[in-house]
Amino acid sequence: AQYEAALQGSLDGGADAMVLSEEVRADVQQQCRGGMARCLIRMGDLRRGRQMALDEGSKMLYKDCAGILESQGQLGEAAELYERGGEIEKAAGIYIRTKNFDAAKPLMDMVGQSRLHGQFARAQEAAQKYEEAAVAYERAGDTGNVVRLYLGALSMAQKAFAVARQSRNPEAAALVAEIDLGQRDDWLTLFPFFATRRPDTYGALTDDKVNPRQPNGDAQDGGIPGIKQ
Repeated sequence: AQYEAALQGSLDGGADAMVLSEEVRADVQQQCRGGMARCLIRMGDLRRGRQMALDEGSKMLYKDCAGILESQGQLGEAAELYERGGEIEKAAGIYIRTKNFDAAKPLMDMVGQSRLHGQFARAQEAAQKYEEAAVAYERAGDTGNVVRLYLGALSMAQKAFAVARQSRNPEAAALVAEIDLGQRDDWLTLFPFFATRRPDTYGALTDDKVNPRQPNGDAQDGGIPGIKQ
């Protein structure tokens, strides 16, 4: 009822504007049409409300209507108006969330959030669009996954080596070290991960505790906790 009253108020305001100066009248009528568009959408008349917003061509009105549509769960329509209103990251986020990746793709060049690029990258990889996934992972700052795709699905080892060198990312270096045998010593100098990673000792993590520490901090059997006496 409150939206119907507001809609009637917008209509009345448009009629009252007829007695104002031409410049003021135009501004009042524009505000009234914007109010009508918002009220129509809230009342469930999405087609008329959306069309009225489009006819106005106001970025602010686009964003207002998009917010209302998003709150109503009308995500496709909300994303369209967010995009028209210049809220690119909000539009891209909705397109990704609703798996409308074709709509999201042209917006990704204008997106700055690493989180959105990571989501887009995972979706593209799942769709076996590996080149697009690699670009998105790189924009997300996820060098490890960039190198993994170049070494695996894309079979572009030289690009993987170049990315790993430039990033100096230990995870990326670990991936390429076994492949780039000709420069193995260089990789080990830059990232001595064999000296710091001991897979042969990982099994001890699942062994039963020896000489466990007591609540007071002392070892159960004396000496140092964790070391058998």
